[in-house]
Amino acid sequence: MKKELSLRNKMALSYSLLVFLILAITMGFLWFQRTDAITDNIDKTISGLSYTLANDPAIVKAVKEENMTGQLSGYLTDLCKNVDHVDYIVVVNKEDIRLYHLEKDKIGQHFQGGDEKKALEGADTYVTEGKGSREFQRRAFSSVYNEEGECVGFVMVSSYVKQIQKMKQDEFIHFVLLFALALTIGILFAIIIAESIKKSLLGYDPHQFTEMFLQREEILDDLEEGIALINVEGVCEYTNQSARNFYKIKEEDQIRQAIQTLMKDTLSFDCQNGKNIYNRKVRLGDTSILVDAAPIEEKGKRLGTLIIFKDRTEMMRLAEELTGVQHIIAALRATTHEHKNAMHVILGLLQTGETKMAMEYIDSEVTRESTEENFVLERIKNKTIAALIIGKRNRAKELNIRFQLLKESYLEAHNPYLSANDLVTVIGNLIENAFDAIGKKEDIREVNLFILSDENALTIIVDDTGEGMDNQTIEKIRNERYTTKGEGHGVGMTLIRQIVYGSGGLIQVESEPGEGSSFTISINQPRERRKVEETGGKKS
Repeated sequence: MKKELSLRNKMALSYSLLVFLILAITMGFLWFQRTDAITDNIDKTISGLSYTLANDPAIVKAVKEENMTGQLSGYLTDLCKNVDHVDYIVVVNKEDIRLYHLEKDKIGQHFQGGDEKKALEGADTYVTEGKGSREFQRRAFSSVYNEEGECVGFVMVSSYVKQIQKMKQDEFIHFVLLFALALTIGILFAIIIAESIKKSLLGYDPHQFTEMFLQREEILDDLEEGIALINVEGVCEYTNQSARNFYKIKEEDQIRQAIQTLMKDTLSFDCQNGKNIYNRKVRLGDTSILVDAAPIEEKGKRLGTLIIFKDRTEMMRLAEELTGVQHIIAALRATTHEHKNAMHVILGLLQTGETKMAMEYIDSEVTRESTEENFVLERIKNKTIAALIIGKRNRAKELNIRFQLLKESYLEAHNPYLSANDLVTVIGNLIENAFDAIGKKEDIREVNLFILSDENALTIIVDDTGEGMDNQTIEKIRNERYTTKGEGHGVGMTLIRQIVYGSGGLIQVESEPGEGSSFTISINQPRERRKVEETGGKKS
C-alpha cells in the first residue's frame, strides 16, 4: 500500500516546486536578457571604436597614402591592449591589403574572412561573426572615406568569441548561485509555513482529521445517550443520532430548534454563563429523560455547552441489572404468585365443602414448602441469595421446569469473594439464561444449581437440559452483549463477564447441541486481597 505524504512534506514539496518554477522562469528570462546585453555591449564597443577610427583624420590620411607611421601604429596597439573587449584592430586599404595588424607578420597580406566586401563597397558600420586568421571573432567594420567621399579602405575592430562565451558562462554561474540561494530560502520558508500550519492542526495531517471525524461520527452515533452541542449564542450546532431519536424528528433544523427551545424555555439555561446541570428530569412526549449540561472552555473562554440526554427508563433498567434488584423482585413476584395459587386451591376446596381435603392440602403444601425452604436456608446462609433461589424455584414451577439446589452446596452469610449484589447478578442471570435455554423443550426440563464457598474458592455451577450450543455459539457468547433473545437483551452475560473477570475469576462453558449446557464460575481471590493489590500492597 502506497504511503501518503504528510502535510508538511506535501506543503514543502508544493511550495518548493512553486518556488523552483518561479525562479526558473524569472532567472531564465533575466539570464537571456543579460547574455543579450553582453553581446550588445561588446557590439557597441567594437562598432563605436571602428567608426571613430575610420573617421580619424590620421587614419584616413594613412589609408589614402598607404603609409602607417610608427606613432599611429603604437597608438592602435595601445588601444588593443587597454580597451576592454577589444582584441584586434585591423586597417585595410581598397586593395584589401592590411596596412595595420596587431601581429606584424600579417601586415601587407590580404584580409581574411570574406565578410569585408560590404565595407569596401562603402556600407555603413556593421557587425559580423566569423573566423579570422586564428579564431572566431565578433567583428565590426567601418568604411574609410577620402575628401571626395570615395571609399579608400576600412577599419575592423574585433573581440574573440571565446571571450564573449566566457563572460556568458561566468554570468550563468552567478545566476545559478543566485538561483540556488533563492531556492534554498524558498524551501526553508515553505518548511517553516508547513510546520506552522501542522502545529495549528495539533500535529495532525488532513487525512488524519478526516479519519478521526468519521470515527467520531460513527462513535457518537452509536452511543445510546443523545448528544448536542450549543454555542455561546444558544444555537445548536451538532446532534448525534440518539438525540434525533429522542425527538423522533427527521429534519435536522427542526431537531436543533427543538433542543434550543428546550434549553432556553424549559430549563432556562443560559449558554454564556449557565451553571452545570446534572440529571435534570424532563419529559419529551411520552419519554422521560435526564438532561446533563457541561460547559466547553478553552483557556478560560467559554466556547459553548455540551448537552447529554439519557433515557430515564433505560437508566433505571440498567441500574436494576447492575445491582441485581430485578432478580430479587422477580423472585419475590414468583413467590407471591406461588402462594396465590396455593390460596386459590385452598379457597376452592373450602367453597366446595371439602374441608378435610383442604386441611390435608395445607398440611402437605406447608410441609413441602417448609422442607424445601429449610434446605435452602440450611445450605445458603446469605438470606438475600436464599430468597433469590427460593423465588427462582417458584419461577421454575410456573415454567414447568424442575429446579433444584444440589445438596453439596454451601454459601456462608458473608462471602469473601463477591458482594451480595454481585452474587445476585451472577446467579440470577445464570439461572434465567438456563430457563431461556430450555425454552419450549418438551422432554426433560431441568436446571440444577451448585454453589460452594470455602477457604479455597467460590464455585458456581448451573446445568440445564436445554437445546445446547455448538462451538461457534459458545465462542459468540464470549463477545459482549451476544444474545439469541433479540434486541435489548444480552446484558446478562456481559455483567457476569465483567464481575467474574474483574474479580480475577474464570468462566467455563460446556455444551453439546441437544444435550444441554453447563456454566462454571470459579473465583479464588478474596476481595480483601484484590484491594491490597490494587492499592500497591498498602492496606487502607
